[in-house]
Amino acid sequence: MTELECPRDKSGGSPLDSHSSNGIPPINDAVKLDRSVFNRTITLLAVGVPCDRSSKSICEKLRPYFLPFLHIPKLTHTYTDSSGLKRRLMLVQPPDSTSYSDFAKQLQQLNVDTFTSHCAVSTNPESASKVPLPDINKVDCNSATVAESPKNVVSTAISLEQLNSVISPGVVNLNIGYKNCTLEQVLDKIIPESVSPISGFTVMGHVAHFNLKPEALPYRHVIGQAVMDKIPHIRTVVHKAHKIESEYRVFELDLMAGEPDYVTTVRENGLSFQLDISKVYWNSRLGTEHTRIVDKLSSLVKSVKGPRSGRSLCTEPVVVYDVFAGVGPFAVPAARSGCRVFANDLNPDSYKWLLKNIEVNKSRKYPLENITCYNLDGREFIRKVVLPHYWSSVDAGAPIESPSDIPQRYFVLMNLPALAPDFLDAFLHPQIADELLPTGRLSDTQNNATLQNNTEPSYFGPATPLECYCYCFVRQNVESEKTVKERVSKAMASNCSSLFGSAENKTNVFSPRIAEWHLRFVRNVAPYKDMFCAEFKLYLPQPQTSLKEKSIVLQKNGSEN
Repeated sequence: MTELECPRDKSGGSPLDSHSSNGIPPINDAVKLDRSVFNRTITLLAVGVPCDRSSKSICEKLRPYFLPFLHIPKLTHTYTDSSGLKRRLMLVQPPDSTSYSDFAKQLQQLNVDTFTSHCAVSTNPESASKVPLPDINKVDCNSATVAESPKNVVSTAISLEQLNSVISPGVVNLNIGYKNCTLEQVLDKIIPESVSPISGFTVMGHVAHFNLKPEALPYRHVIGQAVMDKIPHIRTVVHKAHKIESEYRVFELDLMAGEPDYVTTVRENGLSFQLDISKVYWNSRLGTEHTRIVDKLSSLVKSVKGPRSGRSLCTEPVVVYDVFAGVGPFAVPAARSGCRVFANDLNPDSYKWLLKNIEVNKSRKYPLENITCYNLDGREFIRKVVLPHYWSSVDAGAPIESPSDIPQRYFVLMNLPALAPDFLDAFLHPQIADELLPTGRLSDTQNNATLQNNTEPSYFGPATPLECYCYCFVRQNVESEKTVKERVSKAMASNCSSLFGSAENKTNVFSPRIAEWHLRFVRNVAPYKDMFCAEFKLYLPQPQTSLKEKSIVLQKNGSEN
């Protein structure tokens, strides 16, 4: 296997290890991926396992001793022991702290044949199955034996190609090389002990993405080479050079190995998502969270289907407003499940790939005509799209054929953990221009007259609230659930006691209310830093005027798909 070339930047200029402009340490040129150092001889045991119903349970008990190597051919020889029981050979690796004789006696208790000396090898593998095993001095334990090895033994090391010639239990000295070592074994060998072990990485199509610790950065070149060797479909290996600080949640990439091809395809929730990882945000470790939310939305859509026809009883039984949609991991599967989706992202590249992913995943069965996409700032999207559509829908009411006990559901997804809670201020009425509401809102004069007469508006908010999923980061030992509530209250220009009071409390009918609050742990993102999802129902005070017209903004700004 030839040595891989040092990766170059997109412009085809100098190698990244000698001219690094992103502030990360240069590559340690003294560390090379010398594949020949992995050539060695290991000692294994060939054992005989019964070919009967007990085989499965015995193999399960032998699992801790299975070979931790790659591309080791299985033994194919079967034989009949002295009691007439048919057995098949398999390889196991004894523990380092246990002698071969002690390990053989342990296997004997499992009804496994073992020899304490070297195995026998046939010079004619094709006829090996017809050659009976030599007579041995057995130690009786069921049919299992621990004995001296038969004749025709081979004490020297054998190659992988010769494994098919092994015809008896016993010690096997086997030559292995670089191709037989796992990625973890390779990295343990080439990375100094002073460097923390490489904990893991994510795979996005043909791209492997690392988030290396500082002490491992000088070795990123050989790490990338090893990854490409051990994972055949990987063509590009990258490292996140900096924290996410850009406006579009995109981090700078450092090419560790391979070609600078950052356009890839990821499979999730049975769908394909195409994206350019150098220009948009994607985190494969959020796949479980994506599935959790999409499954919930799908179950709600199914719950309002007609019992016979399968037709939705409501024209839009579940509405989803995805404020920070990215390339569509929430929005596209939600639309496919039958939700009415409004998806938005400020990043023009995310918007482009969102539209692309709708096209990629649409079909005759799932035309995905129920999703509308926007390229707006999050606050602008809430004010110009979410609130006008929401108020118009709740004012219009459910269709005539809809039973009164099946309300529409409105979900707001805000997956921007660093900033999402701050965007809740966009739901405040005073910050919404009158012309953006379908029919305006209460004027200050009307507000004062209502309060002076100690009367309430004819309609205090809709019966169906906005169900919010607002993601955020929480620093361990520094922040808590109280901190998150205070941040939400600040964004909503309120205090915790009034904002998180009962939704039925109408002491101030012109203030929002939050009910059924639940802060749920999502995942650990860094040492002492966790990602949470604040789930709650948001009740907004509605303008008193009747909403008779749909907002024309939806028709002007959206991209229907």
